[in-house]
Amino acid sequence: MFQQKTFKIYFFLFIAFLLLGALMMSPVAFAIEGTVEFPMIKSKVLGYEQELGVYLPPGYATSGLAYPVMYLFHGASGTDRCFFGLQPCYIHHFDGIAESLVAQGRITPMIMVAPSTPGWINAGNSWANYFIQDIMPFVEQTYRVLRSREYRGLLGPSKGGSDVIQLVFMRPDLFSVMGAHAAAHNLSLEQLEQLAKNYDAAKYPIRFWIHHGRNDTGVPFVQSETFIAFLKEKGWEYVFEASDGDLMTVSLDIMERCFEYFSKFLGAPLVAVQPQGKLATTWGEMKRR
Repeated sequence: MFQQKTFKIYFFLFIAFLLLGALMMSPVAFAIEGTVEFPMIKSKVLGYEQELGVYLPPGYATSGLAYPVMYLFHGASGTDRCFFGLQPCYIHHFDGIAESLVAQGRITPMIMVAPSTPGWINAGNSWANYFIQDIMPFVEQTYRVLRSREYRGLLGPSKGGSDVIQLVFMRPDLFSVMGAHAAAHNLSLEQLEQLAKNYDAAKYPIRFWIHHGRNDTGVPFVQSETFIAFLKEKGWEYVFEASDGDLMTVSLDIMERCFEYFSKFLGAPLVAVQPQGKLATTWGEMKRR
């Protein structure tokens, strides 16, 4: 009996040790001090309500500052909750990554917004209009975000990466940085050319960050190779990270570099908001768009 009890004690201690080690090695282990909320948006475009995931950085409630915003687009099987560890879609929690990097002084705090978009975004379709006409105005009226393209970015995996590619060429006047993990865009060079035919890179420069796993069976590696070939042909600046594995096994260091890339271009000094809600900035008055 004594040996059996001793075995059980050591067994449970061993399991606890393994769990503690796993948590210490995971970005999820970082204590989240910011808040994640899920307001419901009554969409005029769709005609019904949709949930929206919003991450607010630590100190948001009392800082009086306006922040850059990163819009996150989920994959075909995901929802707005994927990015925050509330649905088992991705290996990393984006709020945990962001707060860890902010604590290390590696990125600027930013607001992250994850729309629920089960449909694919294409030029002029209802999901594109829902994002631009419903979500963006709601975010800019509800939260202290910097209201200029220089402080807005788009990031998404798989279907979300395709959504990002569509949006950034559809409305380059609204966004300045894009990121795509294993983007399932299914576009040829000719189709990409058609998609970006009206894009003026000199007027609206965009920073492109692309990642793809060489062994991804869900979204073939060639999809990102095609997109990179298109960017090269145009002479547009980009960063391309290729890794082993697939979207579900992307390493933490790649995700951290992704966040650092976004912060490099979106992370200007945070701007104080005057009591009446008008943004004060050393670059002059910011106008609502």
